[in-house]
Amino acid sequence: MTDKRRRIKIGLLVSHLEDDFDDAVAEGAMIGAEQCDADLVIFPGRYIDGIYADKLRTVYEYQYNTLFDMAAANKFDVLLVLIGTLGTYLDNEHKAQFLKKFAGTPVITITAHIDGYPCIMLDNRTGMKEAIEHLIKVHGCTKIGMVSGPKTNDDALERLDVYKETLEENGIIYDEKRVAYGNFSKFCVDEVGKLIDDNPELDAIVFANDQMAIAGYKAMEERGIRPGKDILVTGFDDDPVAEELNPHLTTVKADPSELGYHAVQEAVNYVINKAINNDKISSEMVRRNSCGCQGNSKLKTISFGRISDDPEAFARRMSQFLFNKYSASETTAKMRENYVKIIYALDDYAREENLDNEVKKDKVLEMISTLASEEFFRFVSVDELYASVEYIQQKLISRFDNVEKHLKLN
Repeated sequence: MTDKRRRIKIGLLVSHLEDDFDDAVAEGAMIGAEQCDADLVIFPGRYIDGIYADKLRTVYEYQYNTLFDMAAANKFDVLLVLIGTLGTYLDNEHKAQFLKKFAGTPVITITAHIDGYPCIMLDNRTGMKEAIEHLIKVHGCTKIGMVSGPKTNDDALERLDVYKETLEENGIIYDEKRVAYGNFSKFCVDEVGKLIDDNPELDAIVFANDQMAIAGYKAMEERGIRPGKDILVTGFDDDPVAEELNPHLTTVKADPSELGYHAVQEAVNYVINKAINNDKISSEMVRRNSCGCQGNSKLKTISFGRISDDPEAFARRMSQFLFNKYSASETTAKMRENYVKIIYALDDYAREENLDNEVKKDKVLEMISTLASEEFFRFVSVDELYASVEYIQQKLISRFDNVEKHLKLN
């Protein structure tokens, strides 16, 4: 019998798709819609009443935002509004006024609580506190500055509160002079530069997002300061750029693509059950090198024992570690199983009697090639992939004391 269930129609309102955060939210929402078999229409506008250094750009910005009127005119089962970024320059009263144009359609806000609307939020506290305490307890920092986001942004305010509370809990007096306010973009080099110039004693800077950390790197470069050595640095969001910066950026993983994926799932649940089950996306610190840690910090956090102790348990734990994104997705589950099979095949090949077996080697290479498709890289972190491969390599290579065999296995 054919399933005649009407497909749920979801609208997603975001700002700049060239912005890594909004783009990741949209990507996660697309995957979520595919998983939930729902229709998704994305409306990419701009910041509402945005103010830019480029005045000409500000004048014509409203033209992009006419797209939001189309969202109001269409018949959607639910609208997801990324009001946290759309409304970066608005206070809560004006954010609420903007949302009124969608009266008659259920609205779920993302990353900003507005009275009367259910909301999907990031957990700003857990990972942020972990990152600041890491600077204090592991690296001995006591003169820690912060680059916060706009004073009208809920996420920025909460992260600033965590900064103040964590300093106080660790016996460090909060100093307003050590705080700068950016706009969540990489175009706040001047603000970071002034913070550094006004506080030459700083031994660390906490950035409220990764984009502003880019500006921080540039401001430091202009002053001959080395990030991760002269001034330790942490970010927030774990944008793809965090793995590209030099040194790699220690940050807080509060994956915006997970936010979009989760928001679509909750939107479907809201349409069906008139409720939201889980309104918060978890966060955790991701150690790289900008905080002063050396080597592959991610590798040091893995401890899954030896493959030979329990090959199945090892393979499943390693696969779970690598494929932790979109955990409810069928695609994730399938890739997880395929990665388990690759580890089994590697375990079989990396034995004294099999290392010269070309058939077994080709089987491993074919399995890896099949898994490593373009879609694969939407579901894994490159950092975690390198750490996983390096960890498996170290475990397998320890079976041999012959350099030739090491090279062959590598």
